[in-house]
Amino acid sequence: MLSILIINWNSWPDLERCLNSIFASKYTDYEVLVVDNGSTDGSAEKLAEQFPAVKVHRNPANLGHTRAVNQGVERIESDYVLLLDADTELADDMIGAMMDFITARPSVSAVAPRTFNTDGSIQESARNFPSAMSGLFGRQSVLTRWFPNNRFSRRYLGRDNLGSDDPFQVEQISAACMLFRRSLYQEVGPWDEGYFGYWVETDWCFQLKKAGKEVWCVPSVSVWHHESNHVGKKRGAARIWDFNRGAYRLYRKHYTLGVLDPRALFASAALTIRALLQIVGDSFRKAPEAQIAERGSPGSAVVADGDLDERVAVREARKLAKAKPVFAIPYEPQPKPSIPVRLAEGVYRALEILAALVVVILVSPLLLLVTVLIRWDSPGPALFWHQRTGRSKLKYGRELMHREDIKPPAAGFEPDRLYWSPTYIKFPKYRTMVADAAQRHPELYWWNYDVPPEQFQKMYYKLEEDPRLTRVGRWLRKTTIDELPNLFSVIRGDVRLVGPRPEAREVQGYYTEEQMIKFTVKPGVTCLSKIHGRGELSVQEQIDLDLEYVKTRSLGLDLKILFLTVWGTLTQRGAF
Repeated sequence: MLSILIINWNSWPDLERCLNSIFASKYTDYEVLVVDNGSTDGSAEKLAEQFPAVKVHRNPANLGHTRAVNQGVERIESDYVLLLDADTELADDMIGAMMDFITARPSVSAVAPRTFNTDGSIQESARNFPSAMSGLFGRQSVLTRWFPNNRFSRRYLGRDNLGSDDPFQVEQISAACMLFRRSLYQEVGPWDEGYFGYWVETDWCFQLKKAGKEVWCVPSVSVWHHESNHVGKKRGAARIWDFNRGAYRLYRKHYTLGVLDPRALFASAALTIRALLQIVGDSFRKAPEAQIAERGSPGSAVVADGDLDERVAVREARKLAKAKPVFAIPYEPQPKPSIPVRLAEGVYRALEILAALVVVILVSPLLLLVTVLIRWDSPGPALFWHQRTGRSKLKYGRELMHREDIKPPAAGFEPDRLYWSPTYIKFPKYRTMVADAAQRHPELYWWNYDVPPEQFQKMYYKLEEDPRLTRVGRWLRKTTIDELPNLFSVIRGDVRLVGPRPEAREVQGYYTEEQMIKFTVKPGVTCLSKIHGRGELSVQEQIDLDLEYVKTRSLGLDLKILFLTVWGTLTQRGAF
């Protein structure tokens, strides 16, 4: 049996046309599964109404094309999978011809038809693997349009086969329309979810070739791909960036020895420059009315006014817990540090500032680039300033006993005794979420609700598949670049390079009296939780590590944490 898998995101008109072409097919032995990536255009509801036979899997947000494909294939039990973009339209004999071809040839693992653009021109999607020159001689490049018969474009795009109606073997085919054996997911593995969308099928075709699998094109049958990404049309910064990011990942993964390979470094620089130039050029193109009216680009933070108003109304209507008061804990006098210890501390502090300044200067071009990308990717400021905890200050009990935001210790306040009183800082980082994330997803801000203590211990600060993240934000989180502005807080003296994690004010109210000892030490940009799993750790696990640091901190431990932080950043464990 055949399962037809379609990935949809706010594409109802396209999806309706695609389904109508499927049900008009001469081939009838199939089921249809649609994975909907959090559409807000009513796609899921219209599917149930107009196509009740279609199975639907609904994601709460746009998890990306790659993840959606893997989800769909995981739910399919058929021997064959026909993967389609929602904006495809099938000829009535296409499914049957491709099924006949692949079932009659056990050596063939994947097959695609001849793909046409809306205007009837051939879309050169059945082609060879890209090379370093493909960046200059790609399907839509200026050089290919000016010199269509150059040898680089001819080889890459497989143009020697354009006039043939006979099946031919290729190195890669497009995910817009791809028939493959379900068993490939066991033999080769699923799609690499490091790609949000672009280039992932090329990466998988690389895996197929390494495993000795054959990929073919059957040009005698047709599919129309009404994609919006044709020459001259406004694509948006998010799509341009995702395309070039995917190209870099593909090149680094299959043509270099890794991130530090000079070829990978050069490709990163070249593709970044190309992306910026394309974004600038794209800004001068006029957005078609259809694009404005429908859905915006993938990863866009733009929502329809009605949707936004509804989310704001929901947020305003919900009953929030008041900001919880925070414990002040008694100060226990400590022996005064010796002069050598104080001198060492002063030198350490000077070296911290110097190191932060040097790094900021060295990465200043990157900071500027990231600022531009964030502003292009989604509306809102590039920097996000969050109220975080600083080092608590000493205050007398008589200053605290009448404050509503402070809770006394179990023994109450003594007027003439010193207590550690919470203080707060403005902590900068690059914005990684849509600007109205709290309005869109109020349910994810658990600290705004009256969470029981036992549940608080099991909560997590971050989600691995966070629907609030922008496209650039997801990349910033993965590479930890979003935290580079933290260094300005080091220079200002608000935080150290190493220390306990600076807590959000909203969360600090859940801390017990014993846990407040964490805030008697100046917080740090990096901490023990950064080297023990980061986002994989629960709130309680991170607090326990911070308390361990406070009790055992030393210069040696700080250096160890700094070294392992660099390693953790490269391995990207828990970075989401």
